[in-house]
Amino acid sequence: MDSISANESLSDGQTIVSMKKLFVLGFFSPGASSRRYVGIWHNNLGNRTVVWVGNRNDPLLNASGVLMFDSNGNLVVAQGGRSFTVAYGKGAKDMKATILDSGNLVLSSMANPSRYTWQSFDSPTDTWLPEMNIGLRTTNRSLISWRSNDDPAMGDYTLGMDPAAYAYSQLDGCSLWYGDLMNLQDGYDVDGAGTLCLRLAPSELESGRSSGHKLVWMAGVIPFFALLFFCSLSFILWRRRHQRKGKEKIHAHHSLMTLDTDSAIKLWESEEAGSHFVLFSFSQLANSTNNFSEQNKLGEGGFGPVYKGNLQNGQDIAVKRLATNSGQGLVEFKNEVLLIAKLQHVNLVRLLGCCIQGEEKILIYEYMPNKSLDFFLFEKSRRIVLDWAKRIQIIEGIAHGLLYLHKHSRLKIIHRDLKASNILLDIDMNPKISDFGMARIFGSKETQANTNRVVGTYGYMAPEYAMEGIFSFKSDVFSFGVLLLEIISGTRNAGSHRRGNSLNLLGHAWELWKEGRWSDLVDQSTRDAYPEHRVLRCVHVGLMCVQEQAADRPTMNDVISMLTSESIIIPDPKQPAFLSIVLPTEMDADDGSSLSLNGITITELDGR
Repeated sequence: MDSISANESLSDGQTIVSMKKLFVLGFFSPGASSRRYVGIWHNNLGNRTVVWVGNRNDPLLNASGVLMFDSNGNLVVAQGGRSFTVAYGKGAKDMKATILDSGNLVLSSMANPSRYTWQSFDSPTDTWLPEMNIGLRTTNRSLISWRSNDDPAMGDYTLGMDPAAYAYSQLDGCSLWYGDLMNLQDGYDVDGAGTLCLRLAPSELESGRSSGHKLVWMAGVIPFFALLFFCSLSFILWRRRHQRKGKEKIHAHHSLMTLDTDSAIKLWESEEAGSHFVLFSFSQLANSTNNFSEQNKLGEGGFGPVYKGNLQNGQDIAVKRLATNSGQGLVEFKNEVLLIAKLQHVNLVRLLGCCIQGEEKILIYEYMPNKSLDFFLFEKSRRIVLDWAKRIQIIEGIAHGLLYLHKHSRLKIIHRDLKASNILLDIDMNPKISDFGMARIFGSKETQANTNRVVGTYGYMAPEYAMEGIFSFKSDVFSFGVLLLEIISGTRNAGSHRRGNSLNLLGHAWELWKEGRWSDLVDQSTRDAYPEHRVLRCVHVGLMCVQEQAADRPTMNDVISMLTSESIIIPDPKQPAFLSIVLPTEMDADDGSSLSLNGITITELDGR
C-alpha cells in the first residue's frame, strides 16, 4: 500500500511503501533517542537513512502516535488528545496521502489525484533528492540540518538559494530560438544593436510574382515595427529602473517600519513566508481562545495581550493581539510579519501566521509550554528547575540565535530588545528568541546606525544606544551580557544588590570580580552543583559583553568561541558601563519589574 485516504490512519509500527518499494513512510526514533517522529526513509539501504521528517520540532514522547486526516483535510500526527499538522490540505475533504518512488509525499483529492495540494518536496528537511527543486519559485525551499544525530529539530546550518542575482547580456554571437515564446525584453540593450530573424519552413514561403511586392511591403513595415518595438522596450526598461530605484530608497532605511501593512497579506498570498505561514480569520482565533478570555491569557506586553489558543486540529498556539490604540504596535506588527516569517533557526520562535481583519491585527506563534525565562529565573521557588546544565544550554542557545541574526540569516538583523521576558522556553527548556517588533535590518556593509527615537528595555540597553541613539550588533552583545549575568546570578540587573548602596547587578559583579570573589555572584539555589570552570568562564564573558565602549565588546561569534572552547584566552575586562541604578522616580528598584521604553526622543540643540 502506498497511500492512506481520509477515512484511514497509520499507527506507529505501520508503514506505507512507494509503488516500486523505494521509499517508506512511517514512525521512527533517530539514533539513541526514544522520541518518535513521522518520516520518510530509503527502503533498500542497510541502515535506515531518513530523508524527510514531518514533525521535526514536535516529537512524540512514546509510540502511541497516529498519522491521520482531520476534519479540515489536513494531515496530522495525533497523540493523547493533541495533534500536530504535518501537511495542509487547504480545506478539501476527500484527501489522500501518497508516497511516490521519488521520495515525495503528496496530498491530492480523490477526484483529481494528479493535482497536488501539498508535497513534501516543498517543505524539505535536510536531504536533497532527485527531482526536488531548491529555490524561491513558490515557496522558500531550503535544507536545514538536524540539531544532532539523535534530534532532527532544525539545526544551525541552512542550504538554500540566495535571491540576490544579476542579469547580464552577451551580444556577440547568435542565439537560436527553437522553443516556446521568449521574453524579448530580456537580454537586449537599448543602446546597442541586434537583429531578430524569423526562420520559416520552405512550404510556408510563397513563390512567384508576389515575392517582389512582399519584399517592398516588408521593407516599409519592418522598420516601423522595429522602431515601435525598441521604443516600447526603452520605456519598459526605464520604468523598471525607476521602480528599482524606488525600492532601493526604501531598502536604504534598512527597516521594515516604512512598509505598508498590506504587505502582510501580499506576503501570505505570494507564499514568501514559507509553506507553513497561514492567514487566519478572526473568528478562528476567537474560537481557539474562548473569545480571548482571561482564563486563556498568558500575559501582556507593551503592545497588547497574549493568549493561549487551541485550533480545531488540536494544535496549541500563542495568539498576540495588537492593542487597537497602539500606534507603535502597528510598527511592531509590520516588523514581525515581514521579518520573522523569513527566519528559520532552532533558537528563534516560529511565526505560524497572522490575522488582518478591520482594526484587528494579530500574530500567531508556536506555543511555548514553559513560558518565558523570567518566569523561572526571577522567582525563587521556580528557578530551582534551572539546574546548571539547563542554564548553560540556555546561554549557548541564545548566543547561537543571536549569531544567526547577526551573521548567518539572509538578512543582517539587530534585535534591540533582548531580555529575559523575550526568551521563550520549549518543552525541553530550549531557548527561543522572540518579539522582533523593534528589530532593524542592516545592509551588508553597514556596521552601525543612529536613531532619534530610542526603544528597548531599561537595564538591557547599551550606553551608546541609551544616551546617543547609536546602535549596532554590539548593542545586542551588551544586552546578551546583562542576560548572561542574570542567568548566572538568578537576579535582575535593575535592582539594588547591596543594602544602602546603589550598585546594580553589573556594578555588583564588577566589584566581586576585582576582589576575586566572583563565586559570590552565583545563584545560591544551585551553588552546590555548579561546574566552577564553566561558570567562571560565563561570568568572564558576561563582563566582556557589558564593556562601556562598543569596540571592547566581542562579537557573538567570539562569544560562542569563548563559551565553548577552553583554549580561547579571554582578555581581562575593563570597568563595565552603568554600574549604578538610575530609576525613574515612579519606579521602585525592588518591585522586580522592567521598564520598556517604546519611544524616547533624543533632541540635539545647536547654537545659532
